[in-house]
Amino acid sequence: MGLPGFSWPTCPQANSSGARYDPYEACPQGWTPYAPDSDRPGQGQASMCRIAAGNFGQLASSGTQRGQAEGSPTTTIQLSGRTVPVQLTYVPSAAHNDRTTTYYDIQRPRRAKPYYIDYDDANGLRQRTWFNLSRP
Repeated sequence: MGLPGFSWPTCPQANSSGARYDPYEACPQGWTPYAPDSDRPGQGQASMCRIAAGNFGQLASSGTQRGQAEGSPTTTIQLSGRTVPVQLTYVPSAAHNDRTTTYYDIQRPRRAKPYYIDYDDANGLRQRTWFNLSRP
């Protein structure tokens, strides 16, 4: 499959797509996919999820710590019953020079099966099937 000229087989009767790749799960409800500057240029993948702290509806834990690698402040929040580490990002407001917006940034969950094909089932409904190409 890695050879030049390889084309993923499709099925015209099922109107199937070629194989596609999406390594990340959807962000939690209310969060937005985000690609920080530290992501590799040209990759086009949003590896983080972001929400404005004011839109989250809960305060972060009181024990804010400095991140080891980036030097950014980090803390934890409760998300879907789990304690999740968040990176705090402060963005100055373009409209108000004296205000900043605090954002919570979390790692976007990676899919166990990052490849997929879309096809029409026997009833004509569009379906998506996920799979993995890695060896066990």
